[in-house]
Amino acid sequence: SLLHCSLSPPLFSLSSIVLSLLCCLTHCDLFQVCAGRRHTCASTIPSRRSRRGWKVSPAVPAQYTTLKSMTGSQCWARLSIIQHFSALLSQTGPFLHLSESDVAVCGRFEVGLRGLMGGSVRQLFLPRVSSQPLQRALSSTATSSRSKEIIVRRLLQDGRKPKPNFTQIYPQILPLSNDNFRSANRPWRVKLIGEGADDAGGAYDDTLTEMVEELQSKTLNLLIPCPNAASNVGFNTDRWIFNPECVSEENLKQFTFIGILFGIAVRTKRPLSFSLAPAMWKLIVGIPLNMSDIEEMDLMFTQTLRGIEDIHLSGVTAENFSEVIPLDCFEAQNSTGRFVSVAPAGCHIALHFHNRKEYIKHALEFRLHEFDKQVAAVRSGMAKVLPLAILSLCTPAFFEQHVCGATNIDINVLRRGTRYRECNASTQRVTWLWQTLEAFTNEERMLFLRFVSGRSRLPNNPADISQQFQIVATSSRENGLPTSQTCFFQLRLPNFTSQSIMADKLRYSINNCKCIDADNYMLSRNREDNIGQTDSDEDETDD
Repeated sequence: SLLHCSLSPPLFSLSSIVLSLLCCLTHCDLFQVCAGRRHTCASTIPSRRSRRGWKVSPAVPAQYTTLKSMTGSQCWARLSIIQHFSALLSQTGPFLHLSESDVAVCGRFEVGLRGLMGGSVRQLFLPRVSSQPLQRALSSTATSSRSKEIIVRRLLQDGRKPKPNFTQIYPQILPLSNDNFRSANRPWRVKLIGEGADDAGGAYDDTLTEMVEELQSKTLNLLIPCPNAASNVGFNTDRWIFNPECVSEENLKQFTFIGILFGIAVRTKRPLSFSLAPAMWKLIVGIPLNMSDIEEMDLMFTQTLRGIEDIHLSGVTAENFSEVIPLDCFEAQNSTGRFVSVAPAGCHIALHFHNRKEYIKHALEFRLHEFDKQVAAVRSGMAKVLPLAILSLCTPAFFEQHVCGATNIDINVLRRGTRYRECNASTQRVTWLWQTLEAFTNEERMLFLRFVSGRSRLPNNPADISQQFQIVATSSRENGLPTSQTCFFQLRLPNFTSQSIMADKLRYSINNCKCIDADNYMLSRNREDNIGQTDSDEDETDD
């Protein structure tokens, strides 16, 4: 049974409390009761009888190889334990010391906390253990500050190639205070010199997307392809890693700015299309690497180490070791492919049959800590935006999803949140548009998303999409090119005589429109037609 407590509004003495029995809840299975000043909230969970009625698969699906020896009932029992563990951790999470410096003083809890900090326990969490504290931390540290305007020049009249956006932007951003970065709105506005852009969000998103593209290309050398890409073997051949040779003071400032970008992507829920190797995300959330992580980045390196360690099994002895192994000293290739010393004065330590295991130990240790300086700089940048301690509750995959969003563009997600102007969902051109987008490859969908919003990724949670996608039917020239307003997440769609013509025109637009050059005209037209709209926060910042 539940006693309902009501208080007389102006009085808070015990004499003003009136208790009444709520008979309708007498036989309910109540899970939690929350009492306020005037109201009481009771929540329930499914009864034990209904939980026993849930069906359990008789066999473990083939893709879950770790569980293949278990029955469905055993898997169910394991899930129940994990759910209970996650519930306990959710309740006790606010009392945990999540910084490395505090772990050693936690007495008998030290072992458990080290398992948490080291990452071995994090894989057992349900997502809510990470997501709820993260959202609370973002809310409690949020600030309200006016966006700073920065200047970017992407076009030069004399034919010279402009500096990369990243190189232009990071010196203007690093001096900003932490309050600028912790605003729920974007921390800066972009003024594009020589382009007709008035930044209400589109120019900001577009320059962020371009910076990510610059980082994951030969334009800058802060990120390099995984070594597996060079040898075309193993996993992550399409992923990037931090360049371990970028250790100058200026390079570390640039990595700090990359960390700021990560933090801003999480806080503003505007994902960035970084494609880093899983090992990089492990380091970012504070989990140390192991040999399996190195193998996923550089298979040839780990195979070489194993070959040296087990070389005696092939009949190699101390006499012919140097003939088989072409290494003379304690040197090994780093992730860029360059040979470096893996021990102090390693170039003067001869490698031979009897000290090969010591060499393997030094070589592996070198590769495990190869990115320490870059990761420390990235985390220092993230600390300007997010409380770093909260990363101790995040798995690498969880944090990657919050930074990078959904890798696949789901057209149904986009369609469900669409707003139509001068048309509706059954209008012919709109129907053709959705059919065309469904036929697009994921790369083409990313180009389309960038064309209409300036971004190439959607948030992993559809509820985090801050603006509605708008489709506006225009009366411009038939079979003309579609146009967009990235600031307002808006596509302006003329009439077409066939779907194939629409598809061709749309592909041309998304592949060739790289500049924001019509804002001056479109903004004046929006004032007349009242078409362009944005959220109240950006109106306050940008008008």
